[in-house]
Amino acid sequence: MNKIGHLCRAIRQDPDQTQRQLAKRLGVSLGKCHSLVHQAAADGYIEEKDATFVLTDRGAQYLEQFRVENAIILAANIDIRFVPFTHEMPKSLMEIEGERIIERQIRQLHARGITDITVVVGYLAEKFEYLTDKFGVKLVFNPEYTTKNNVASLFLTRHLLGNTYLLTADHWIWENIFQTYEPAPWFCCHWHEGTVGTWTCQTNGRGRILSIKRGGRDKLVMRGPVCFTKAFAQKLVPLIEQEYQDGLESERWETVLQGQFDEMPIYAHVRHPDMVQHFNTLEELRDFDL
Repeated sequence: MNKIGHLCRAIRQDPDQTQRQLAKRLGVSLGKCHSLVHQAAADGYIEEKDATFVLTDRGAQYLEQFRVENAIILAANIDIRFVPFTHEMPKSLMEIEGERIIERQIRQLHARGITDITVVVGYLAEKFEYLTDKFGVKLVFNPEYTTKNNVASLFLTRHLLGNTYLLTADHWIWENIFQTYEPAPWFCCHWHEGTVGTWTCQTNGRGRILSIKRGGRDKLVMRGPVCFTKAFAQKLVPLIEQEYQDGLESERWETVLQGQFDEMPIYAHVRHPDMVQHFNTLEELRDFDL
């Protein structure tokens, strides 16, 4: 993980932090933070000022390579668990506390300066058209949304992948977890005790993902946004193209990463389990929105 990039981002967001404050924010020891500060200062990225630190012009320029360029929101599929409601309205356009789920995501991205947003639509695509006028998003239609899962959606937008956030449209994100700069790729994850049937991952002591699989017990669950960097996306795109051309209709795009983590480092961005909500039934959503 690019700790120097994270250090510079932390100082840019909150100038005049002490080393102890920076160490806590970065989740590293005080000794490790001292080494990072020393290296960043030697590179001319930061300067010490009254026992705290400020980002230099050189540091600000260094950070620009990590600026998030765009976001892709996957909104093509129908969730049959919400029938009959979804006969009339896609799940991601449902309201929680008076705010539509996908609109909340868009506003959170805008708050970080990310306005280049593409929404991949399929089922009831016309219901999303108002987003182009309201938020300036671009719509891409996926004609294969019933047969190719989200592999086809990512295939259609593969030319957009770089420093990119990838979101699933029906995830309610409580706190704005997005950043203007992202020095390393990550999956949003949370710890789940007990049996789980969705995607899970195994990590090393530094949070780097070593493997992923469906299901397990007492695991890190992969749920929520994903962050790509240009270097990661450059390796991901050929894998997505191969997956699509092989006609793996029932697979999700995450399957292409299996066996690739040595060559494609990506990290678990661990959050509180309630940070990203995914509703399996209409009753779950109604209970949540009480």
